[in-house]
Amino acid sequence: MNKTLYRVIFNRKRGAVVAVAETTKREGKSYADSGSGGVHVPSVSFTPTHSKAFCFSALGFSLCLALGTADIAFADGIIADKAAPKTQQATILQTGNGIPQVNIQTPTSAGVSVNQYTQFDVGNRGAILNNSRSNTQTQLGGWIQGNPWLARGEARVVVNQINSSHSSQLNGYIEVGGRRAEVVIANPAGIAVDGGGFINASRATLTTGQPQYQTGALTGFQVRSGHVAITGQGLDARDTDFTQILSHAVKIDGPVWGKDVRVSAGKNDVSADGSIRSSHSPATNINSDNSLYAIDTGALGGMYAGKITLISTDRDASVRNQGQWFASAGNVAVNAEGKLVNTGMIAATGENHAVSLHARNVHNSGTVASQDDANIHSQTLDNSGTVLSSGQLTVRNLGRLKNQNNGTIQAARLDMSTGGLDNTGNITQTGSQALDLVSAGKFDNSGKIGVSDVPQTGLNPNPSVIPQIPSTATGSGSSTVSVSKPGSNNPVSPTAPAKNYAVGRIQTTGAFDNAGSINAGGQIDIAAQNGLENSGSLNAAKLRVSGDSFNNTVKGKLQAHDLAVNTQTAKNSGHLLTQTGKIDNRELHNAGEIAANNLTLIHSGRLSNDKKGNIRAAHLQLDTAGLHNAGNILADSGTVTAKNNLRNTGKVSVARLNTEGQALDNTHGHIEAETVNIQSQQLTNQSGHITATEQLTIDSRNVDNQNGKLLSANQAQLAVSDGLYNQHGEIATNRQLSIHDKNQNTLALNNADGTIQSAGNVSLQAKSLANNGTLTAGNKLDIALADDFVVERDLTAGKQLNLSIKGRLKNTHTLQAGHTLKLNAGNIDNQVTGKIIGGEQADITSEQHVGNRGLINSDGLTHIGAGQTLTNTGTGKIYGNHIALDAQILLNREETTEGSTKAGAIAARKRLDIGAKEIHNQEGALLSSEGIFAVGNRLDEQHHAAGMADTFVNGSAGLEVQGDALMSVRNMQNINNHFKTETYLAKAEKQVRDYTVLGQNAYYQAGKDGLFDNSQGQKDQTTATFHLKNGSRIEANQWHIRDYHIETYKERIIENRPAHITVGGNLTASGQNWLNKDSRIVVGGRIITDDLNQKEITNQSTTGKGRTDAVGTQWDSVTKKDVYLLRKQNKL
Repeated sequence: MNKTLYRVIFNRKRGAVVAVAETTKREGKSYADSGSGGVHVPSVSFTPTHSKAFCFSALGFSLCLALGTADIAFADGIIADKAAPKTQQATILQTGNGIPQVNIQTPTSAGVSVNQYTQFDVGNRGAILNNSRSNTQTQLGGWIQGNPWLARGEARVVVNQINSSHSSQLNGYIEVGGRRAEVVIANPAGIAVDGGGFINASRATLTTGQPQYQTGALTGFQVRSGHVAITGQGLDARDTDFTQILSHAVKIDGPVWGKDVRVSAGKNDVSADGSIRSSHSPATNINSDNSLYAIDTGALGGMYAGKITLISTDRDASVRNQGQWFASAGNVAVNAEGKLVNTGMIAATGENHAVSLHARNVHNSGTVASQDDANIHSQTLDNSGTVLSSGQLTVRNLGRLKNQNNGTIQAARLDMSTGGLDNTGNITQTGSQALDLVSAGKFDNSGKIGVSDVPQTGLNPNPSVIPQIPSTATGSGSSTVSVSKPGSNNPVSPTAPAKNYAVGRIQTTGAFDNAGSINAGGQIDIAAQNGLENSGSLNAAKLRVSGDSFNNTVKGKLQAHDLAVNTQTAKNSGHLLTQTGKIDNRELHNAGEIAANNLTLIHSGRLSNDKKGNIRAAHLQLDTAGLHNAGNILADSGTVTAKNNLRNTGKVSVARLNTEGQALDNTHGHIEAETVNIQSQQLTNQSGHITATEQLTIDSRNVDNQNGKLLSANQAQLAVSDGLYNQHGEIATNRQLSIHDKNQNTLALNNADGTIQSAGNVSLQAKSLANNGTLTAGNKLDIALADDFVVERDLTAGKQLNLSIKGRLKNTHTLQAGHTLKLNAGNIDNQVTGKIIGGEQADITSEQHVGNRGLINSDGLTHIGAGQTLTNTGTGKIYGNHIALDAQILLNREETTEGSTKAGAIAARKRLDIGAKEIHNQEGALLSSEGIFAVGNRLDEQHHAAGMADTFVNGSAGLEVQGDALMSVRNMQNINNHFKTETYLAKAEKQVRDYTVLGQNAYYQAGKDGLFDNSQGQKDQTTATFHLKNGSRIEANQWHIRDYHIETYKERIIENRPAHITVGGNLTASGQNWLNKDSRIVVGGRIITDDLNQKEITNQSTTGKGRTDAVGTQWDSVTKKDVYLLRKQNKL
């Protein structure tokens, strides 16, 4: 191209018209062999040395040249080092349009052209490094002549080594004319870039290091000092495949554009490809505040490239970004031995490209964003800004990670490992993959940690989260471009590629304190070695918690579709909600709410549910060594098992309850279950309620149910070996109730004012029963006792009542069965107020004695059997349709109490059978049958009398039979025990005296028969004379004289209670001696005595007797001369 012949075309990349050679045809990457190739001349802003500022296009600049008004480029801005070898001294020229042209020196066999300068400054119009051995087209200078130093071939690498104490000023583009080559600008004194750039350079290196060579090849750089500063219009390396800045320190206060930008800072030995061979940065105090900046990007600075790599090897220096680092087609990688401080933006917007940050300390209050994965490796990480990743964010932090002051960490998947965590901001996983968060130290979260299984369409629904990347700045620096997908004009909001990750986890070897929120739409495992304390929110589709302890405080809320907690201890004062949950630990203390559809609680130690605690589940499986519940444990189905002690003062409502411990204390508590199975040494249910809808089973040494309730809607079985205390308590079922001591006869049951009942059956077996409470069964009541039993309250059964008492039964109340009553005891004493009633049968047996003063009755068979004596005394009444009495001795007798005498009654409505050896019916007692009456010495299987009784005494009592009487008695006495008579004086005659001659029997009554004259006092009289009325006289000197009167006595009955036997039908009498004395036997039919020895009944009646007595005196009288003798006088 020359001054008068050129073409003006529109450059798409510049967005402006440019002047090019007239032969230009196409655009290419290399211009070495394409005279007709398209060109790209960036718009260049520059400030000339005079005061006015002009902006030239290529056409305008050409016109200025033609008019002679354009400034000529200062060739002394680039000055070859005359002290260098001639083979390393470039030739400095000007192009036709005044652009500095540097004819580089001949390259080595390795293709390296080494050029040394004392000054290498590029103005804003740029400079050309001529790497063409023939004439070639350039973008900055048009056509230039070939470089004579390249006769043997063009260079592959162009090294521009500046030997100066002044930094190089790169304010324009450096173009490689001819063959595309690598460009190295090396100035140990520093490099300042303001509007610089590279054209046709395959690699651009800005370094403050000394180039190192070996056998003609560039092997690397030795960096020990110097700074590279990017300011103002920045650095444009977009036409360069790879751009690297190698310096002791780098300051970026302007934009840097490129495809692959690498910045390395520190005292390093760096290979030619940019990799660090060795570092000579001092190892200073790791706790340094890093006041120096190895790489410092200011607020106006930034890097915009396909790929960005930053390396700092100085531990005492920081990498700081206050601007923007954008990678649109590759990764952003930062590796800093010291601190990384980001208050700006670090972003990788290309698909399948990541942000990788490695630093001793990372401080982010800006934004770190990646459309793909992101990695942060550090010793400490402080984030108060935003860290975003559309893929996986991997954090490896040795120290404590602080995410504070609304800091946000967000990724499709989080894989974080840290020495500790302090989160007051947001940590969010947006993808369905699993979270992995590991902390070796204490884990404090008062912010939000979230995982959502909702598929994400990008890093954030709002594309503005990642700002658009600015283009190359114009003079004003205000123009921007959007990074778009190929073939697209819209800003990218990429979709994170679907990836499969392992189950997510949060793991810490220290304490885990969550006061914020942790949310996960998928599964997350939390492993807290020293315990998890949650006063915030934990929410996940699947949540697994393991470690030493778990404490969900009163403010804590844990919610998961599937939950598993496996810790040594667990405390919950907040809310724990899950669809399916499992808590497996040594001890659980709950003062909050645990709710689930399906919940499993396993504890090798104790579960404690406080008064405010609520455990609710549709299905609950609780297995614990010990259980202390003061709150509510509620489930529609499932099992609660306590292997040791269970203490409940609250409410437990489950499908099945099992206990196997030493003690169950349900004082004031409520237990409800379909099935309750209690095995314990001590069950205390004082004022408590234990209810089973199906089966209640208790196996315990002692049961204290005072004021309590043990209830079952179906069945209950209580096996109690020592004591059952049911004072004021209730034990009740609807179907079957069994209380026993496994037939050991050791149980003492106290039912004082209590209730033991069943709508069905009750079976009670014990040593003793103290019962003044209610003991009843709707169907069958079985009671078996080893000791004496006093019936202090009624015992009733709807159908059958069975009592078996090895000792003595004393009944003062009612024993009643709707159908059958069976009573067996060693001795039976049915007191006056006692009633023994069987609806259709009463079967009463005793090994020894049966005594009845009360009522024994049935509407069917009343059977009483006594091994020895059956006594029905006084007020005793025995009734039944069929009465069958079996005893050695039957005594139906009277009793006098408080002056009143009553006699027993045995009355059958249809039949009365007595099988006894001796039968005594006495003193007004009654044996009665409205049908048949039969007597023998035993009963047969039909309860009919058989055999022959020895003795039947019916003494002053009654036997009344309306039907036939079949009496087989060896000795039968129907006697009047109270037949008594007395002799009384019926007549007393007047006093008389009669005489008889002594020795004769003829008496002569004085007055009646004559006159007796003894002439006493006459001395000459020798005889006494009885003068008869007929005139004769009887004389004798010895007389027997009686002076008396006659009394007549008769007998009369003063007491008479005859016995009576009344038979309406026939009387069949069998035996030996039948006596009816002073009593009655009245038979309506026949008296059959064929089987009597004498063929008849002996009837004896007592006949009344009378007597006559002479009452007076008698004596003998002797008359002699002159003497009258009176001998001894006697009573008659």
